[in-house]
Amino acid sequence: MEQIQNQTTTEAVEKRYSMAELRALSGGSITRFHLSTH
Repeated sequence: MEQIQNQTTTEAVEKRYSMAELRALSGGSITRFHLSTH
């Protein structure tokens, strides 16, 4: 049970983090971040 909760929490945090970064970064920075992720 705890593992599932931790996974869900981690996913939620990652999604929030991504949204915050996308908001903070400009279009060019988002492209660079996206490319560096892959």
